[in-house]
Amino acid sequence: MFRTTVVYKLVGHHTSTQGSSSFAEFESALKKKTFVRPQSLEHESEGFIPPFASSDQFAADVDGHWFFALKKEEKQIPPSEVNERLQQRVEKIEQEESRKVGKKEKLALKEQVLDEILPNALSRFSVVQGFVDIKRGWIVLAAPSRNRAEGILSRIRESFTDWRTLLVRTAQAPSSAMGDWLLDTPPAEFELGDEAELANPGENGAVAKLKRQELQAEEVRKHQESGKQVVKLRLVYRERLMFTLTDDLHLKVIKYLDGFSESVMVTAVAAENSYEAESGQALVMAAELVQVWEALLMALGGEVE
Repeated sequence: MFRTTVVYKLVGHHTSTQGSSSFAEFESALKKKTFVRPQSLEHESEGFIPPFASSDQFAADVDGHWFFALKKEEKQIPPSEVNERLQQRVEKIEQEESRKVGKKEKLALKEQVLDEILPNALSRFSVVQGFVDIKRGWIVLAAPSRNRAEGILSRIRESFTDWRTLLVRTAQAPSSAMGDWLLDTPPAEFELGDEAELANPGENGAVAKLKRQELQAEEVRKHQESGKQVVKLRLVYRERLMFTLTDDLHLKVIKYLDGFSESVMVTAVAAENSYEAESGQALVMAAELVQVWEALLMALGGEVE
């Protein structure tokens, strides 16, 4: 299940492309960029893997939603270990040769240390899932940050050079809208949660992090009157999803509630095999997330170019 989502809009003729041949090209392109573990002296590696455990396909077309997944392995090298080994070598050279180690030589020694540590370094693995909504021309990514999302899009564009993506933008800025919702009422289909973060503009502006609190209380209103803007707001969608909306239009800390879980359970029970269960549940999730995004975009005045 996606725990965070960000949406990009596909621009170009491909947004209306339908049919198995186009999907086949998409799946084939991802397969050429398959995940391979990094070599002994590589710091990291990244590539696509099958989105469903029950299938070896590198993409899955489920009712016009093209699911995919990108896996990344990063070698974890403790800076303290590197610094300690480097310092030992520098001291040894200075003692044995009675000279100071220069900056360039120190950098070369550091590279040697890294090359020695890398082959046996522990790895951290991460997988980011996503899907292309062909009907709407969207790419929905479960990326934890904009930078990570941009990196994934770059990997896709390596194979689809004519694919151009734009951030979804709205007529009203999310921060402005969230401030209005606290002062008045949230839009239809949404309820306020009990968490928010408000901050004064600027790098060193004061920040107020509110948790387990009535968000329309006088205390919160005073934060707004002092000039603080809402940068994060916890919302509930139709008693099916709970999430945090950020000022850069990112949904984070998504929690699926009972109403949604029941839909997933019904889909799983009706499935005749593992692939049907996985793909069916993924489709239910995708449909729900798309509805949330459509409702949000409408509440923010609609999309703008």
